[in-house]
Amino acid sequence: RPDSKGKIDGFIESFGISRAECRDASWPTFNKFFSRRLRPDARPIAGPGDPSVAVQPADCRLMVFDTVEASTRLWIKGRRFSLAALLDDAEQARYFEGGSLSVHRLAPQDYHRF
Repeated sequence: RPDSKGKIDGFIESFGISRAECRDASWPTFNKFFSRRLRPDARPIAGPGDPSVAVQPADCRLMVFDTVEASTRLWIKGRRFSLAALLDDAEQARYFEGGSLSVHRLAPQDYHRF
């Protein structure tokens, strides 16, 4: 919707989004802004070749848990979860017992173009 363009500046200010990272800082609609193109150097890869560095391939809100069990103390979208229920496969869930878990949640201010 063309009238959504008026919401872009307030959104950028509220969430501290950098226009300098964008290829083009003029968008005809909020949806075009939401899926904006970034400059190639806007997201450099950290520690290329360093196996001790984990690279996150997308902007997100990130939570990391030492164990899968520790993560099940949280609720997802208002519901308690288990790995078996999440995978819909108890046997496969056993494979991940004792493993670590990371949750990558896309938020409105995160970059959305892939």
